[in-house]
Amino acid sequence: MNNHLFLHEELLLLALRDQKGTIHSNTNYNYAIAGGIIAELLLRKRISLSSGKKKHVKIADTTTTGNRLVDEALEKIRESRREKTLQTWIQKLADTGKIKHKVAEPLVQQGLLRMERDKVLGIFPRKRYPTVDRQPEQYLIERIRQTVLNASDNIEPRTVLIISLAKSTNLLKTCLDKTELKQHKDRIKNIVNGEYVGSATTEAIQAMQAAAAAVAVTTVAVSAGSQ
Repeated sequence: MNNHLFLHEELLLLALRDQKGTIHSNTNYNYAIAGGIIAELLLRKRISLSSGKKKHVKIADTTTTGNRLVDEALEKIRESRREKTLQTWIQKLADTGKIKHKVAEPLVQQGLLRMERDKVLGIFPRKRYPTVDRQPEQYLIERIRQTVLNASDNIEPRTVLIISLAKSTNLLKTCLDKTELKQHKDRIKNIVNGEYVGSATTEAIQAMQAAAAAVAVTTVAVSAGSQ
């Protein structure tokens, strides 16, 4: 079992259909991935947020993390001539070309996914990523289910972030059915609000809430604009 996946990698596993290797419908997976990348930078204290309402992103530490996408994001933030808001960076990362493929590539190398090529309607080429090793995803789903369905008052910060980002981007439906989501909506709301993060610092909780909130606001804006 691989417990060393980055947040954006775990979120891609949730977003992919295991057998088909395509993205679950009606999910904002690219924003989940972008939020996961930013959340990694926050958790690893590579970036910090300004105290103002707009939450501008500031560089705190330029040490690399060992993950290509996270380090590329850190470099983009460092090279930016002007400070940008958390929401702006999430939007920019979500719009990165081929972001799904960039996240999937190391997972293929690790043997968790495999890459297949086919054509949509026999015309448009695409890459699909069926699951090869389900164990990491099963562990993740079980972690989410246990957190939501059980009444623990001390939840590990990364699990809070996964649930927050999954909720904001409609990925929780890949772990919980409609009845469970409805029955436990108050519990999910309290988790997202950081009420059960017993061992995390106030700064970490605020950073998690800001990242999840930025993803939620961005996905709502995008959905409204597409109508």
